[in-house]
Amino acid sequence: MSLRFTRITSYKPTILSKQYELKNGKLAKSVSAQMVRGFAVVREITMFYDFIGELTQLRESDALAYGLPKGTTSAAVVTKDAFDKLSQDAKAETLTRTNEHFHWSDGPSILMIDIDPPSEAESVSQRQALDVLIAACPKLREIPKIWMPSSSSYIYTTDGKSLTGLRGQRIYMPVDRGSDIPDISEAIWQRLWASGHGFVKVSKSGALLKNSLIDNAVYQPSRLDFAAGAVTGPGLEQRRGSPEYLQ
Repeated sequence: MSLRFTRITSYKPTILSKQYELKNGKLAKSVSAQMVRGFAVVREITMFYDFIGELTQLRESDALAYGLPKGTTSAAVVTKDAFDKLSQDAKAETLTRTNEHFHWSDGPSILMIDIDPPSEAESVSQRQALDVLIAACPKLREIPKIWMPSSSSYIYTTDGKSLTGLRGQRIYMPVDRGSDIPDISEAIWQRLWASGHGFVKVSKSGALLKNSLIDNAVYQPSRLDFAAGAVTGPGLEQRRGSPEYLQ
């Protein structure tokens, strides 16, 4: 059976990816504003391996969601405020990027695991991330995976100086039912904590937040995966390579 997910292209702003530039010789990062207007289309692949092609084709205006639009396979996407002002006829052909308009598929889909180390100074390698996940959840060893560095990884100067190295990571796996994704991710998160790979972060407000190697806050059907590469300014380039298929 085919695996289904959603590609969202932003028209305003035209860049969703992180942006890097040199300011006074130092690396500066900026993040695009919230998407105001765009378009969502359901993508379908028959082989999990083909997801590599989907990832490599993403542009700076694109992102992925692993839920599906309700009642359609393609539609315009606007903010909730803009949606509320539309006529009833226009609303029938338009979505907001909220869980009101997206749902988990009952068929095959893709689980995205966002590897989120405690800090940039404590980044983990691909091998370390996989070893920790498989030690906590041995059944993951049997599942094919696609691995890719995050969009903030491997930023270099054009003369070859490494500025970021490996930051976050993405590990993608096929699942039989998209609707199982929240339960699967919660089980992985709990097993990571049980195996000693949980930690507590202090928020800006001083609250104590439970975390683990994976970011468990991303599992909503409307949540975006900013999987495209970074946009780099003069004197910079990204060298994160191609996604890797792991068996």
